[in-house]
Amino acid sequence: MRHVRHAFARGAALVAALALVAGCTKVGSAGAGGTRHAYTHPHELRFSSAEDITGLNPLSSTQATVDEMAQMTMAWLIKTDEHGEPTVPELITEIPSKANHGISADGRTLTWHLRHGVVWSDGVPFNADDVVFSTRAILDPKTTIVTHDGWDQIERIDEPDKYTVVYHLKKPYGAFAVTYFSTGNANPAVMPAHLLAGKNINTDPYNALPIGIGPFKYAQWKRGDSVVMVPNPRYFRGTSKLRRITYKLIQDRNVVLEQLRTHEIDLWIPVAPHFINDVRAIPATKVILDPSYFFDHIDFNLQHPVVADVAVRRALRMAVDRKTL
Repeated sequence: MRHVRHAFARGAALVAALALVAGCTKVGSAGAGGTRHAYTHPHELRFSSAEDITGLNPLSSTQATVDEMAQMTMAWLIKTDEHGEPTVPELITEIPSKANHGISADGRTLTWHLRHGVVWSDGVPFNADDVVFSTRAILDPKTTIVTHDGWDQIERIDEPDKYTVVYHLKKPYGAFAVTYFSTGNANPAVMPAHLLAGKNINTDPYNALPIGIGPFKYAQWKRGDSVVMVPNPRYFRGTSKLRRITYKLIQDRNVVLEQLRTHEIDLWIPVAPHFINDVRAIPATKVILDPSYFFDHIDFNLQHPVVADVAVRRALRMAVDRKTL
């Protein structure tokens, strides 16, 4: 049984989400009464979402926070822009279309042209082997993945050269730009073949501290305490000016509120609605209401013998206190 929290159009990088709830972040800036804020950390972002995490690989993660951190650290063919639209070619030279011959006339062939000179954060070159390996891993029924929607339309994969990957689809699939290795929605990232080929992706230690190609890389996951990200000096677009991002694993929203109040964190995303007024009362803190929606749902892994029994699922359905909900 899996609990999933999914935010629509959550594609913009978390750094851009500073606008949602930002505490005082300038060392030496004047606060109430002209006092100086000595508790801020220059060039560092500290944030929390009031939850713990179970892993850092977006392949199997169902948590919005992991998806947001993955946008900064992992490998993506397409990234969403500040409006949540899949318009930014990341590890590809351009987004496939019929105009640039990336999509065939019948819509059933999709060609990815990969960037040259890109390397993983450990220094190993990125190429088509990684995309093909990752796609086949996703298509493997033994791999634990959030959803196979869209992926099940892939009939065959070709690798004409080290910088070209071709998907042959069962039928035209218009949502490819928000499904296939895109930061939009809850999607898997491209994974490094040189680290995972021949291994069990479901259980490999890689999931606890994955290697990516983003502007940041994971430095540490201290269980029950924090996840630390630092700039990736090998990122092909250049090194970030932020020197450190720390995600605090605080599960109590009241503690998150207090740390925002004492400026031990700079950002709370997303803020629970009934805490909005408390956050607004904190000096030098800005709240922006961002139009979007969240939904919660429970999915059953029907391969598990307990919930494979329809009588069990019906019993659980009847046991839900719908009136309270």
